[in-house]
This record gives sequence, C-alpha cells and structure tokens, in this order.
Amino acid sequence: SFKSPKTAFTFGVLDHFHIDAVECKTAVLNFYSKLRRITDNAFPDRFPDRYQGLMRVSRQWQDLKSRKWFGFGHNPDVEPGKGGLALFCAACPQPGINLLEDWKEDPNQWMYRRIIVADGNFSLDHMKMKKNPGEVALTNGEGYTVESGAYETYLKAVKEVPLKSKCVNHRAISQANSNRHNLDATGVGACTCARHGCFVPHCVVDFQKGERCSILLESY
Repeated sequence: SFKSPKTAFTFGVLDHFHIDAVECKTAVLNFYSKLRRITDNAFPDRFPDRYQGLMRVSRQWQDLKSRKWFGFGHNPDVEPGKGGLALFCAACPQPGINLLEDWKEDPNQWMYRRIIVADGNFSLDHMKMKKNPGEVALTNGEGYTVESGAYETYLKAVKEVPLKSKCVNHRAISQANSNRHNLDATGVGACTCARHGCFVPHCVVDFQKGERCSILLESY
C-alpha cells in the first residue's frame, strides 16, 4: 500500500521495461522472468513473486512521467483536461503556438486550413471481460482516446440505421450488421492530419458494431 510500502522498483528498471515493451513488444511476465534470471539464473524461482506489483507500478510510472512532461506533475490540483496529455501535429497551424498574432488578417487564409481525415481498423477486436470494481482508469479522455463516459452516453442515445448494400456479399456491411455479443469493441477508429499523419488528441474511439462510432473531436 502507499502508507506501508514493502516493495520498490528503481527508475532504471521501469524505464528499461518501457523501452522493452515499446521496441521489443515484451510482456510484463517475460520481462519479470528476465529480471529473475539475471539475478539468479540457476534458481530464479526462489525469489518472491513481484509480477502483480510490476504491472501496477509500470502503469503508474508511465502516467506520472506523462503528467510531468505536459506540466501537470507538480500540481495535483490541476487536471489535464480532454487531450491534455497528448501532442498534436507540430507542423499543423495552431493559434497561440506556431502562428503569428495577426494570422487572421492574412489574405491567404488557405495556408492555415487544417485537413483532418478519419479511418478505422476492423481487425482490432476486443473480448468482453469481467468488470473489476477496483479498476481505476489513470487517464480517461486525457490522451488520444475519447472519454468513455461521454462516448457511451452518445452511443446509447444515437439511432442506429442498418446499412444496406446492393452487392451479394459486401464484407464491410455484412460485418457491420452481424451480432457479436462476445465483443465490447469490433475495431478502432481515429482522426489524423492529412498532411503529416499525426493523430489528433481525444479522437480515437472503439467501434461498437462495424463502423458505428462517434468522433468526439476537440478544437486543436
């Protein structure tokens, strides 16, 4: 617990695991097994099990570093807000960041136009899992993914219109109209800037049934 900690992980170990996870796609269990073998390759099972602790601390460590990088690490009373822990495209026009103060007076307004495109991946299915009441989201709408509460409210209120196709077997439409009760997400959709391919903060959503989704796009 936070009041009486009994286990500690060094910053070096947490950074090492983060690089391994990003570059080598290393799972937590494999990384923990590697640590035990580095410590004692002959008898790695004689050490206490710290697998669950490493999973929890690694997520907290990444969240703390993100908040520090974006200026929220030393003031817990200030919340990042929607998309506050994500970077927008540095080359796209952003008032107050990379534009002059009198940019609205420029007759060539086409230079300041943003072009946003949306696309999705229908192969990223996610199975329904048992809800754990003790689970707490470290970031909810503060990164690239939309806020779950507002998105679920919209999906409950929106009226779904079944797609129809004149083709004999159109895979995308057939997939959209199929019932898959064992999945809580049938894919992922996102928005990016068309010029540079950078993701837009607070715009990534889970598809609930085929292409059924809503892009909750903030002003960036």
